[in-house]
Amino acid sequence: MRGGHKYIPWRLVRSWKCIRCGRCCIVYSVPLTIKEAINLTRKYGNVVIERSGKQILRSKPNSECIFLLWRGGEAFCKIYFERPLVCKLYPLYIRLVPLLEAGPPQLAEYICADGLVLYVYVDALCPGVNRQGFPIEFIVSKTVDIWRGELGL
Repeated sequence: MRGGHKYIPWRLVRSWKCIRCGRCCIVYSVPLTIKEAINLTRKYGNVVIERSGKQILRSKPNSECIFLLWRGGEAFCKIYFERPLVCKLYPLYIRLVPLLEAGPPQLAEYICADGLVLYVYVDALCPGVNRQGFPIEFIVSKTVDIWRGELGL
């Protein structure tokens, strides 16, 4: 990671809206699953590198994600419909165990309809947090569905 996150429990957030600032595509490295790395390499060529034993997306010389596209001052993803899971989830971070350094676990707890307990955090450094946008309850519900679907949980 080129930059750090400031994770806070989701219950401390009111809303979120992507403002297309591109910060997440510049500040953070994008870790990939092996499946994602293979698929992106097959389709786009030399877009994956290994760092500290992990597969990550290659960055441009200016630190931007290789798939970041600027149009009219707004950030867009060139591979939006096939972007990595971490990109689909951002600014949320979902775990099976709490991040103790991020505050009281009960504020991060999310109980799925089938009883699975997850701990959901939001990166407070994302400029779209607490903007006029979707209520965080809606964002968390949809993002948990994506996370569970991708992981087969």
